Amino acid sequence: MVRIASLVAAFVLAIATVLAGTGPLILQAQEGAAFITETMLPASNTKYPQLAVDANGVYVSAVDGIPDNGNANLWIKGEEAPAFPAPLVLGTVIGGFAQDWYQTAVATAPTGEVYVLWIDQGAKTIKIRRREPNGVWNPATFEIMNGHIFAVEPALAVRTNGQVVAAWRDDKNIRFAFSNDRGATWSPVGTITAVEAYKSQTALAAGPNGELAITFTRDTPRPLHVMVALWNGSSFNPPVDVNGSASAVFADASVSFSPDPAPNTRIAVAFRGADDGIFFAEKLVSDFGGPWSTIQLINGKGDGRVSIDYDQRGNLHITWIRQGSSRSVNQLFYAVRPVGQGFLPVVGTPTVAPVFNAWGDARVGTRAYMHVAHEFFQGTVPRPRYALFRAPGESFGSRPIIENDVAVVGGESRVSVNVTFPDLSTSNLPDQVRWRWGAPPTDAENDSGGWQPFNPTGPASVLTVPIPAALRTDAGCVERELFTQLRRSANNLTDQPRSDKVVIDVGVLGSAVVANPFSRLRTSPFTAVTLADLIGEGGASDGHPDYTRVPAVFVELRSLGDCSGLQNFALAPSTATLTSVSNLAISGNRFANVLPYPGTVAEGPMPVILRMRDALGNPMMLERTLTYDVTAPTLNSGTLQVQAIDGAPSIIVNLQFTSLNVTDNFYPGRGFWGVWLANSRTPVANPAADPTLVWVPVEAPGDGNSFTIVWSLASGLPEAQLTAGTYYVYARALDGAGNPSATALPVATISLDQVTLPQVFVPVVSR
Repeated sequence: MVRIASLVAAFVLAIATVLAGTGPLILQAQEGAAFITETMLPASNTKYPQLAVDANGVYVSAVDGIPDNGNANLWIKGEEAPAFPAPLVLGTVIGGFAQDWYQTAVATAPTGEVYVLWIDQGAKTIKIRRREPNGVWNPATFEIMNGHIFAVEPALAVRTNGQVVAAWRDDKNIRFAFSNDRGATWSPVGTITAVEAYKSQTALAAGPNGELAITFTRDTPRPLHVMVALWNGSSFNPPVDVNGSASAVFADASVSFSPDPAPNTRIAVAFRGADDGIFFAEKLVSDFGGPWSTIQLINGKGDGRVSIDYDQRGNLHITWIRQGSSRSVNQLFYAVRPVGQGFLPVVGTPTVAPVFNAWGDARVGTRAYMHVAHEFFQGTVPRPRYALFRAPGESFGSRPIIENDVAVVGGESRVSVNVTFPDLSTSNLPDQVRWRWGAPPTDAENDSGGWQPFNPTGPASVLTVPIPAALRTDAGCVERELFTQLRRSANNLTDQPRSDKVVIDVGVLGSAVVANPFSRLRTSPFTAVTLADLIGEGGASDGHPDYTRVPAVFVELRSLGDCSGLQNFALAPSTATLTSVSNLAISGNRFANVLPYPGTVAEGPMPVILRMRDALGNPMMLERTLTYDVTAPTLNSGTLQVQAIDGAPSIIVNLQFTSLNVTDNFYPGRGFWGVWLANSRTPVANPAADPTLVWVPVEAPGDGNSFTIVWSLASGLPEAQLTAGTYYVYARALDGAGNPSATALPVATISLDQVTLPQVFVPVVSR
């Protein structure tokens, strides 16, 4: 124990020396990092375990059973559970190769999936399985690649858009493939060119804004250096040398992204010197192409991969195995840099033994933890071992949650949102807050007017945040992001800005039509109301949208993408009477029907007030005035001629109306909206009273009293009557409400020697 204590003391001295100039400390630690526990996993003869963590548990993957045929296993436990149960067997591998060449990778997705891949050297394949967010494993085993000669050192990561990326080393080449359908199908295998890879671990990491990076050790050109490359969506950009012009040898790296939103996202890489030292380098992703500045964390010789990982709050965790006087007395160590601080004193596991190949993943759950899987040799048999480290104290601050994490807020009177902070405890609480919509708050730019008093007593305390007027619009279902930042003024304890998103819906996105119930504006399908005065009352089935001859209106309501959905509407003759009428439900975000007018009517203006509401109660108002007109127009004079059209089928003709003179009590201008037309093969003595005529309304073009309408002599006639001979055409005037004149124009005729009909030609399609 004397030797161990002196070693840790030496590490502390090294950190204090190297990091003394890292900047002002926002938070002075009340306690240091801590080793919590270590435990063996129920397995044997297992090498290169990998580990990943999410809100649902800790996952360790590895292959066991080699040199015989083996299993690809996954062990799962809760964050603070003391031990792992027996593993899940996800697949099998064909034995016959060295144990080192059967490896796995595990990764978690932001949307809750868990992915595990494994290399089957005997089958020369890389396979993958997926666990769904509900915890059920998809039964399918998918194939990432088949036929590559020697795939080893795999890595796996999932981007924020769900794209899954796998990478591995094949001799001296770094290969990769990606899937855009959750691992079901994979791209052709790609290769990182320009440099050759050394036989050490490949590592991937995904960032908070869609970033993804790979790190590996360069073999040529020498010396061995750590390389990092960013993903561009389908391949990796040219890798960058983290070690620059240094002549020293570096290897066994890992990479991680900070949780900060762009452009403040940082990328960090940790690695070991071949002869001495554990190192890391960190910079903004936006400055990725510039030179890297390397910091030596501690002295002493490392053994294998150095794991680095930011947790969700921005604490930076590093774990590594330090080689003792021989590899049989190795020891696992851990260091953490809390947000706003320098690195705290190093801690290690109490076990000094032949331990190798550590793989860590950090996450803030109940506390801020670093979970580490590694190998522990019992004699010549490697077994998977797990260690748990904890960052200091209660983590200060919390993410905000808007209105209990609903997707949409709004309503007619909505001017603010209630925010809670679920990660707060009942101690170590803030006393100030500031906020900003759309971007992290700063001293120069915020929506709160600077730091405001806020004295929560725990996670249930509510902060009321006003919604800026610019966001209280009906511009669409746009997610608005609210950033908050908590502070305790007593010791300048300041949390990083954190955010939550919500759609603010304070308007109705919809369209409304109130029109003549006979107008062609009526859309299909709709269920028409059967009113007695709509049947056989002698008017036309079309007219101007602003007129009606019955006390009814056509109403059509549609959602144009309203965030909460259309819910109901009310129809009234005035705004004052809206409160006294019943709401009618809207189903499926659409309504179309003919409705009785909700008030008393007399000829003349007929005002209609429509109020439509969405599910949040937001109103949309429409005010329309139709003209109620039951008086028929008077046709005073005019002429009608039927004229053949050159080159057209004989059944299609022009109707030439000349000097049509009509008077009407309401329709302005020329006094008529259109004409009511009917065809006959025999003369009709009294067209207005003849029940055999089929009348067709046609809107008159232009605004003059003379005009031409293209007309089909087949309209209203049975097919048997479409023969050569004389055709009679009758016309009556229509006002805007579809009331027809009592008299018709003098009949117009045309004689056809033969009947030709329009033809429609379609292409011949053959198979």
